[in-house]
Amino acid sequence: MFGSLSRWNSACIAFVLIAVVYQCWNYMHFIYMDAGVSVRGQVDSYEASINESPSRFDEKPNSLKYVSTYTSISNNQSTHLLKANEKLHSLRIPIDIMKLGPFPFLPNYKNPCWRTSSGVLRCLPYFHLIGCVKCGSSDLFYRITRHPEVSDLIQKKEPKWIGGGAHHAHCCSFNDYLDMYKSAVDKDIAKNDSSGFHRCVLGDGSPGTLVNNVQWEVIKHPEEAKALNRSEPVFANADLIHHLNPGAKIILMLRNPIDRSWSAYQYFGLTSQKSQEDFHRLTVRSISDFQQCLSQNELRHCVYHSHNVRDRYKGIPNVWPNIYHVHLQEYFRVFPRKQILVLNIESYSKDIRAAMEKVYAFLELGKLPEAMWETVSTTTKRNELSSSRRIGNMWNKTRELLQDFYAPYNKELVRLLGSEFDFNK
Repeated sequence: MFGSLSRWNSACIAFVLIAVVYQCWNYMHFIYMDAGVSVRGQVDSYEASINESPSRFDEKPNSLKYVSTYTSISNNQSTHLLKANEKLHSLRIPIDIMKLGPFPFLPNYKNPCWRTSSGVLRCLPYFHLIGCVKCGSSDLFYRITRHPEVSDLIQKKEPKWIGGGAHHAHCCSFNDYLDMYKSAVDKDIAKNDSSGFHRCVLGDGSPGTLVNNVQWEVIKHPEEAKALNRSEPVFANADLIHHLNPGAKIILMLRNPIDRSWSAYQYFGLTSQKSQEDFHRLTVRSISDFQQCLSQNELRHCVYHSHNVRDRYKGIPNVWPNIYHVHLQEYFRVFPRKQILVLNIESYSKDIRAAMEKVYAFLELGKLPEAMWETVSTTTKRNELSSSRRIGNMWNKTRELLQDFYAPYNKELVRLLGSEFDFNK
């Protein structure tokens, strides 16, 4: 009997301790929540001033620095507040790219550049290599930057700002994005020829830009929401790039959607967890969900709606990124065709020199000296799938399933781009 009472008392004490710990955590949580709310207006005001007049802020913002500097809370409070808001996302607001600019681009620079009120030279990308993931974009970007008129001094080949970073409350300001090109601007773009013209250019090589259209979900435009269905984008990454620089050159490389999906599946995540069976299971599920969406909605809705649930499948595989024509139509909608170059990875791999001649001509670069072609057209590939990640071929029944699914969308791509991009062959 006494043993039973002892166990009962122990259980009661344990329960009370758990309750006390929970209440303490809850109390601290709401303290930080309240602190976040109390300074949110001050921080938002500072962020808004950066977004509306980026040229006024030439320093690289640091979260702790600007919270303590531009609000009335102490450094110690700022530290606690920042930690609490990593999850709450209440310190930084997503950047509304459509409210940036316009920028007074300098006529004696080929690259889109301007000077701030304090005389600092700032530059946006001259070209965007927008995709696709596992379609040879890293290799293509490397070869583009072998040309002496293209800077390779950028901080990141894939800033991922247009298609992601600008939209996350914990990520990067507009000046952070521009700072990624600071070395390129200072050492290459600033150089001029005998006529005083600055011929060198730089580019953004983020391959997810084609499909990762997320800002329309984050930034709310009430006037547009009234006119358009909020379940579809009221604007896409193409609109954001065009808004920043209407003269931007757009490049992308496409690959058979089935092969692209299989390569991406093997490349990302832990290889030990990969198998043909797992790929088939995830593919069946993705197709099923997509078709269920189509039974009640238009195609464009389902392509962008599916983006919201990609994490359910670890990001791979999903069918929505491979419906190329839907994503590409956004770019043809806002840019003239002469500013868009689409390559097929098969043609590119067969004759790299011919492909690069086309790319250099598209970018309006000078003729490459013959001595440099050996470096540019070498057969060594960048960022290829390593042998350690290869798990063989996908099941035949998986390929057949995907062939049937993509067939009508591949036909639409041919209508848009021509027979070179017939992936139904």
